[in-house]
Amino acid sequence: MLEKITFNKDKSIVLATCDKNIKVFEFKQVQLRQTQILSGHKNNVEEIYSIYICKS
Repeated sequence: MLEKITFNKDKSIVLATCDKNIKVFEFKQVQLRQTQILSGHKNNVEEIYSIYICKS
């Protein structure tokens, strides 16, 4: 079950927690496509954050 979601700055990448996994989706032309599953966590993933890196 999807729990938490976050987007990158331009909203082209979506990360979602799902039990012990983080699912990575690409959002392009009004379609959402799963591209990767980040697994191996010992416990359920309960929080997820996007990190924006600003270049000066």
